[in-house]
Amino acid sequence: MIHSSLALRVAAGIALLFGLAACGERDVATHSCAADIMSAGEVEVVLPSGRAIAVDTAEVTNAEFAAFVEATGYVTRAERGLPEPEYDSLPDEARRPGSAVFVPPESGAVQLNPMSWWAFVEGADWRRPGGPGTDIEGKDNHPVVHIAYEDAVAYAQWVGRRLPNAQEWEFAARGGLEGKRFEWGDRAITRDDANYWQGIFPVQNTGEDGHLGTAPVGCFPANDYGLHDMSGNVWEWTTTEVGRGTRLLKGGSYLCANNYCSNFRPGGEQPQEASLGTNHIGFRTVADVE
Repeated sequence: MIHSSLALRVAAGIALLFGLAACGERDVATHSCAADIMSAGEVEVVLPSGRAIAVDTAEVTNAEFAAFVEATGYVTRAERGLPEPEYDSLPDEARRPGSAVFVPPESGAVQLNPMSWWAFVEGADWRRPGGPGTDIEGKDNHPVVHIAYEDAVAYAQWVGRRLPNAQEWEFAARGGLEGKRFEWGDRAITRDDANYWQGIFPVQNTGEDGHLGTAPVGCFPANDYGLHDMSGNVWEWTTTEVGRGTRLLKGGSYLCANNYCSNFRPGGEQPQEASLGTNHIGFRTVADVE
């Protein structure tokens, strides 16, 4: 069930969240999505301090998160809902199991208020990213979404790793190209660089990069450190706290466009309520190298 009235919770948590729009015939790029990226491992990155971290080469996938859930019985925040003692200021319907999902503007409508593009959908979670009636069949190698901060932390601990802080994440994303706007340099982004929104947001996504939603991890070129999808695809959690219950996201997503957001760059970031996932927030893990 979609609750358009839950602006209180969604407004507190939405981090420049963008969405999908239908498109007609288009010139579509084709990319070789590497199925083995799911288990490709990690890349060692030496930070300016001299300390080294091992960074996942790709975002955590549906298959990887499913293995975690199967082994541990873990239930995500979206599946559990919010406990009343901690969130007693919210109405009951805002605490029910569910997550934030983009709702495209109606055809021909121009809605300038970002909150009008989103709704809290009961039953939306990592298995059902669009809510009841949707699934992730055939998307094992897509990044897992609707992940709250605590869910990402739980997975990272299970694999003996942790989440990066924003500074670590940004340094790794740059791939050694310090002072450049993008991980590939200063030239403008193209459909061959990353999974992002082409067209005019929020009314038209031409999908020229071949994807209207998430893309399988590893579809786009890695940066010079060998890391995939550091730009676009899904936002990624970091441990950097910017206020009570709020953490920084990095990397932008498939919903970022040149005319709005454009955070598909190493320096891009956005605060997000830690308890609220969406259909374009995921994560990757790191480990300290002894």
